[in-house]
Amino acid sequence: MDKYSCFQTHYQLNSTSDVCDVIKYLVIVEGVCEHPPMAEHFFSLPGKFPNEELTAVITTDLSGIYAKLDECGHVCEFMAKRIRSLEEDLTSEILKSQDMTSPADDITTSLPRLKILVHMGLLTRQMGLNFGEAALKGGPLGELVQWSDLLATLHLIGHDVILSWSPERLDDVISTRKFTGCQPMRKFDLIFTDVTGMEQIKGIVGNIQNYRCVLRILDVYGTEAEFNHPMFNPNKNKQNWGGKGLHLSQFFTHFPHSPDNSFLGFVIPHHNTSKTTNVKNKDRALIYGKLPEVIKGNKKRLYLDLIHKYFTDIHATIYLKHETDDDVILPPYVTNHGNMEQKKFVDLLETSSLFIGLESPLEGPAVLEAISRGAIFLNPKFAPPKKLDHSKPTRRKIKSQNPFAQDVIGEPHVYTVNIRDLEEVENSLRKIKSNPPIKSSQVPPQFTVQSFIKRMKSYIEHQDFCKEKIKHLAESGTYWFEENRKIWPSPFLLKNISSSESCSSACSRVEMICETSFFPLLNDPDAFPHTCRQHDVINPPQYMMMSSLVPSYFPAYHVTGHKCFTQSDPLLFSCSAAPPPDFLRLCPCRPPLF
Repeated sequence: MDKYSCFQTHYQLNSTSDVCDVIKYLVIVEGVCEHPPMAEHFFSLPGKFPNEELTAVITTDLSGIYAKLDECGHVCEFMAKRIRSLEEDLTSEILKSQDMTSPADDITTSLPRLKILVHMGLLTRQMGLNFGEAALKGGPLGELVQWSDLLATLHLIGHDVILSWSPERLDDVISTRKFTGCQPMRKFDLIFTDVTGMEQIKGIVGNIQNYRCVLRILDVYGTEAEFNHPMFNPNKNKQNWGGKGLHLSQFFTHFPHSPDNSFLGFVIPHHNTSKTTNVKNKDRALIYGKLPEVIKGNKKRLYLDLIHKYFTDIHATIYLKHETDDDVILPPYVTNHGNMEQKKFVDLLETSSLFIGLESPLEGPAVLEAISRGAIFLNPKFAPPKKLDHSKPTRRKIKSQNPFAQDVIGEPHVYTVNIRDLEEVENSLRKIKSNPPIKSSQVPPQFTVQSFIKRMKSYIEHQDFCKEKIKHLAESGTYWFEENRKIWPSPFLLKNISSSESCSSACSRVEMICETSFFPLLNDPDAFPHTCRQHDVINPPQYMMMSSLVPSYFPAYHVTGHKCFTQSDPLLFSCSAAPPPDFLRLCPCRPPLF
């Protein structure tokens, strides 16, 4: 086969080449036909970039996004209200960034203006989720909060955002019904969607291969390597969200719980609690959760009774189909407002001193919103830690209703308690009552407006999962050769790993973060900081014939055998996987970003 290598090396021709590749070779190399008009466009040949007309220009005008949400209709109503409530914070941050003198902090650096499809599969009726309608009746709002913030930010930093909320709308914007030359058939430079949306895109375009590398999947709880793998996914024979075979960094999460995935987050604006017109009621508590199910459960009534001893004015915003259900579900001392307008809910939250967790919903943004408005969160502990729903593509267990609030914020803003240990609960309630009122807004730096915008811009600028060296802007006719990409962010090889330790834990121990995209740099015997008497490349199918573990912890060093093992399947690179006791992992770390 060596005599054919010239075709592969210089002209990218091989057994899988399509007709367009062959035509390009005949015209450009052999000269058997004249160049067609617009050859650069027709053949995806490199042109000049950037073009001033195609540069993303930041804006403070959100009218374009509001018009698109109006077209979306009722299911996007909550999102439109959310963006309007944040408009002043978002636009002022954009304006502030223009006055910054430090290039490192500048979020206005020029980028190409991308055509970005935002398809929200969770809004579609066909999948039985219909979050947009449900949000107006007490349903989950966390996902819609993140989608709202994403939409507004993409628009403000200057990109062309195309919104889709149903299979019919998706078909209109993504279908390709005519031949447009030998150019890549992608109509979008990036696609933000969810797992449901990804399946809907696949159903319309058929072969999703053209779009695979530009997908960004919003994924609340995250996806781990073995669940992402089409072959090794433990849930592949069940209805589940795994087996997509994407790069793990293409999954964007609510909280920074796994460095394997990209942390997107959401926005929590700063609130000056001393300037609010709402007066904090030291005896008022608000129950967290909008569905009746949050009240049900072992000893939850006793837990609420105990809280009522210390906070006599307890409120709820639980959506009930029938008003008479109040007496059946809620204790008589709870004032239930039902589903409230967001503004009225915020007013109630600002007057409440305690935000009562009842174990559900898990890892929602409302906790950080409550804390930012001066409320203390009573955070239910899970002992032992709780496994997430079996259909979720992760083995992650959570130790409380909101582990981030527990670990990163903590007292005096967050008290984590076993709600069935009434003595522990009462000790915390006494402590809360004895402390002075909280007067300052507490917003974790990861969730500020500035951090969200900078993080989003950095992902768009630096994340690239497409292998082709010729880059293009969708439907623009502009092409360019990719130069040697700068590794982002800067890598660091951690050497003091403990046995059985995951890279997530090892990097965290030195106040750094594991970076999945760096594993290929370490997947070489020369990268090992150990003496390798022998080197083996792991073959996952063969390995699993001898072990019950999915080999997602390689590259790794076998301590007793002095052997270095490298990984043959890049889909199995993982930060969170922990090795057996006699293995030491090779861990690529980086400093925290935003």
